[in-house]
Amino acid sequence: MRHPRWLLLPLVVCAAYLAVGCATPGSGGGPTSASPSATTSAPATAQTLKITRTGGIAGVNQSVEIALDGSWVYTDAKMGTTQRGTLTSAELAQLHQLLAAPAFLQQVLAPAASSACADAFSYLVDFGGQRLTVTDCGGTAKPAVDAALAFVTSVTPL
Repeated sequence: MRHPRWLLLPLVVCAAYLAVGCATPGSGGGPTSASPSATTSAPATAQTLKITRTGGIAGVNQSVEIALDGSWVYTDAKMGTTQRGTLTSAELAQLHQLLAAPAFLQQVLAPAASSACADAFSYLVDFGGQRLTVTDCGGTAKPAVDAALAFVTSVTPL
């Protein structure tokens, strides 16, 4: 399946929004609270980057939304919990750098390799109403995309 070229615009806009957010200092990357959630978080808007991880052997359903200012909300739908936190200025700058890298954009737009693996995680990246799905099947040919996902999972509970 070939990714349409129109995906380039939302990713460039995402990088621009995160670049503006780099000027706002964060308060740390750790969780600030954990509580059961009776409601779901607000839908992703043009100023949030939302990544949802589903699948795996345990059948997870987790998401994190990162706002323009670096604040994030993590939701584990299966466990019914929510955590909030804020990326540090350095973390927000690094995320911006990863998303703005030419290799990242090229790999997002490259045709997806067919993957058939059991119990893999699938990541749905949502920004500005545009969505990209990445399956963690190992042996990927998209190291820049994997680096961005790995970074987000290292600085948030995702």
